[in-house]
Amino acid sequence: SLGAAIVPPDGMIRAQVMVDSERRDIELFVISAEVAAAGVSPTEKKLTVFYDTRKAAFTITERRAISFVRIKPEDFQSDVQVPEARVLELYEQQFPPELETRPSLEDVRDQLIRAEQEGLSVDLFFDATELIDDAVGAGVPLEDLSTQLGTPVYQLASLDDRGRFASGDVAVFLSNPDVSDRIFAMLADEVTERLDLPDGSAIVIRLDSVTGSRVPELSEVRDRAIAAWTQDETLRLLGEAGNAARDRLAAGANITTLANTYASPVIPLEGLGPNRAPEVFSPAALNAVFVTKEGGAFVGPTSDGMAVLVGRVLKVTRDPGSQGSPLYASMSGQVRSSIEQDIQFVATQKARDAIQPKVNLAARAALTA
Repeated sequence: SLGAAIVPPDGMIRAQVMVDSERRDIELFVISAEVAAAGVSPTEKKLTVFYDTRKAAFTITERRAISFVRIKPEDFQSDVQVPEARVLELYEQQFPPELETRPSLEDVRDQLIRAEQEGLSVDLFFDATELIDDAVGAGVPLEDLSTQLGTPVYQLASLDDRGRFASGDVAVFLSNPDVSDRIFAMLADEVTERLDLPDGSAIVIRLDSVTGSRVPELSEVRDRAIAAWTQDETLRLLGEAGNAARDRLAAGANITTLANTYASPVIPLEGLGPNRAPEVFSPAALNAVFVTKEGGAFVGPTSDGMAVLVGRVLKVTRDPGSQGSPLYASMSGQVRSSIEQDIQFVATQKARDAIQPKVNLAARAALTA
């Protein structure tokens, strides 16, 4: 296969094994967003400036109001009556006398009736879909269609293009992209053809009105603007606090005293590895630990982004064992496999890139022939 002849050199493998085997002992403390930005609140001027420079983020998207008729197979179950003779027939078919253990009719009566109702209701449902197709094709108003089907006309207002209401709640069956795209391609008073939904139901939709998108006044979205400003300011202050604490730690400050400033204990961690760290470490925080020299200070965000980890590297060890040891053999095998997969991927990609122009030329030639 492509790239199979390229063998990673032993020096590359050993260098990567050394990186993968690196372990670090550290101590750290946590600065939370609550502590770093306690009591933060925007002044009216700051909020106004913030909103004026970010108005696009607060745009109220186009919303649409619809009416619809929707039917499901189970809607017709109550219309299905199963005669006693049919129940007896089903019983004899499914539980013939020769069965060693044959339940009584009364034990399975409800089960037989329910199964028959479900089957027949599907037939009625498909009959109703044919009625829908004929009615829509003939331009029958939605209200008249609902009367023929015996189902209500439902109405939904203020829907966006993802099937969400202004409140943020979702109309699940309308969040299907095929349905929401269809709604947002409609003209006012237009009625769709029958649409089949993934849950097995069928729906016909009429577009009642369209409210275009617009940029609101600050007063209309004040709470949202305050929340957005507070989040931005909190993250800014959190970053500043983390960097300042790291710099003080690097300058020789006592880590326990510094941690107390932020109401955090000092947490010791031993044997931290590139692929061996608590979940609280974000990739950026773990990278900060491993680019910091022994004795140095680091800072990095937690995995949820709402706190920073500040600490120092106490000890660095790299011991994959000798090249003949079982540990080294295991680690080098994993590294070799990973490098070979990377080589294979790059070789395949380069081959694709090289051949694509020829494929394009052949396609153009075929089209113009």
